[in-house]
Amino acid sequence: MPGTPVPDPSISERLERLAAEWAKAPHSKVFVQLAEEYVKAGLLQKAAVVLQEGLLVYPGYVIAMVVLGSIYQQMGEDAKAKAMLEDAVALSPENLKAHRSLAKIYAAEGNIESARKSCTVVLMTNPLDDEIKAIERNLAKITRILPSQPLEPASTAGVAGAGGPTNETTALDRSVESNGRGEGATVSMATPNTMTHSEESGGSADPEQASKAARLQNWLSRIQARRRATA
Repeated sequence: MPGTPVPDPSISERLERLAAEWAKAPHSKVFVQLAEEYVKAGLLQKAAVVLQEGLLVYPGYVIAMVVLGSIYQQMGEDAKAKAMLEDAVALSPENLKAHRSLAKIYAAEGNIESARKSCTVVLMTNPLDDEIKAIERNLAKITRILPSQPLEPASTAGVAGAGGPTNETTALDRSVESNGRGEGATVSMATPNTMTHSEESGGSADPEQASKAARLQNWLSRIQARRRATA
């Protein structure tokens, strides 16, 4: 059986040293390093507090903003993460770490255009980033599917009755899934071809797959109706 993980004593030593340095010089930028050590130790809340206090002294310090945004994301506070990272990008438009985190957040909430822009920034510098490439491929699938469904608008009651989401954001959330909010996020998407293959080949359709296809059509109809209403 695996043994109990042994804490890294060097982390504690670095934390103590950096905490002492910051206490002696509260206007020092050492607070970013201290926050990163807290993250390594799994103390995300303490790391966030340190960065919040440091940014009061150094507002607009992009490095600290990006680290704080990443911490918010790991804590599951995507709204705070997005706001902080967008502020960082406004100050530093080419910041890869900020765009990498934003690509995941935008994709998860169904903001396709913004997600693609952030993916593009990352891939221009690092075209071999497999995680971002996977997100971009999934976004491409979504944009191909949306205009390819010339369906009549479905009523709100019909969408709810089919068990589907009642708004565009929730619908697209089903299209981009994550296995975690940190660096290990992946995406997946079921396409209409995989859901209707048995029908196209002349065989009997799987009731569950047919239900999924119907629900997807209802969702897409709802999205198209909403877009036409706001056009």
